[in-house]
Amino acid sequence: MITENSTPEELIQEIDSTFKQLIDMISLLDYNQINQVPYEDSWTAGQLCSHVIKSTGGVAQVMKIDGKPSENRSSEKVIELRNIFLDFSIQMKSPQEIIPDDGPFEKQTLLTELSDCLKKLKENSNATSLGEVIEGLPFGPVSKYELLHFVLYHSQRHLRQLKRIYEAVLI
Repeated sequence: MITENSTPEELIQEIDSTFKQLIDMISLLDYNQINQVPYEDSWTAGQLCSHVIKSTGGVAQVMKIDGKPSENRSSEKVIELRNIFLDFSIQMKSPQEIIPDDGPFEKQTLLTELSDCLKKLKENSNATSLGEVIEGLPFGPVSKYELLHFVLYHSQRHLRQLKRIYEAVLI
């Protein structure tokens, strides 16, 4: 289980596993299922994946920014992030900049973009100091290590939603 004391390698491995599950699930859907609204007030599977791609791609870019050296533990927000994103009773609103368009979405494009944003996240994370703090993000000052936790918990939340969408569109 990932904790606030997990190594960056363990964290990346868990993110990788979560993305593999997202990719595997999208691979099982056809064009119509990817673009079908499964139930009221829901994104399609394509929109959900586009949102994860935009979010993760944004974090991958943030990893390239020079941050401030951390004065505190670089993991103090990890528990807060986990509690927010893995509390499935909370309805969340996406920030405007990562709201997906209406589609339609092509399966192969989504699969390629999911793989590419994960690859960039891993490359950029390995090339930076994860203890650096970035300011100006919706969470307030946050370390790059904490941002990796955000990607994990955010992706896990959406994997759960994708499973529900998958079940709904197969009926």
